[in-house]
Amino acid sequence: MPKRTHILASFDATLHKLRSELLEMGRITRQNVELSVRGLLERNKDLCNQVVADDDVIDQHEIAVDEISMETLLKYRPVASDLRLVLSTMSISRSMERMGDHAVYIAKRSRKVIANYDLADSQLLEPIFSKVDSIFEKALRSFIDGDVDLADQLDDDYSSAKKDIKALIKKFTHQLEETSELSEYYLHLIFIARSLQRVAALSVNVSEDAIFHESAEDIRHR
Repeated sequence: MPKRTHILASFDATLHKLRSELLEMGRITRQNVELSVRGLLERNKDLCNQVVADDDVIDQHEIAVDEISMETLLKYRPVASDLRLVLSTMSISRSMERMGDHAVYIAKRSRKVIANYDLADSQLLEPIFSKVDSIFEKALRSFIDGDVDLADQLDDDYSSAKKDIKALIKKFTHQLEETSELSEYYLHLIFIARSLQRVAALSVNVSEDAIFHESAEDIRHR
């Protein structure tokens, strides 16, 4: 997105700080989603524990975003693109906080799988994660770069990922019905897949906020 300057240098500094907080929050959130799945795929309990511990960091960034946003609104009374930046940043931070919660949820279920099972079906989640991570990365990039065209692509990406997730959940459900002694294992995998779908859906929300910031168009219900 093109850099704009204002008469008040303090206003520019505040907007820069706001963006920096959000981008760092995005980096940690994306990392936590990755680590939660890697913990499962690599059977690494330490990675899962790191996700749980780092969730507080994500929460602190959300608080910082809210505080800076409120300060900006009250002190500078931004209009037009600057106002949309503040509003979209607050909305994106809420979406990412929820993604962080899903990462913790995945990490906790992954720990239970690691502790009790060593079965290959967990690996079927890897291509799902790759698609979800790509959607998350594109959503963040669409906001950082002000790329409306990239943001518009994510509906199709999400539809593809959702289709794959539904197919995988159907497979896990069939396995659950066929092997009652492994019902807990497959339930964990089903709920992990559902959380990954929610991360993808929340990433689409981020892309919608990117479009709102750049074009002032609210596409959530179009």
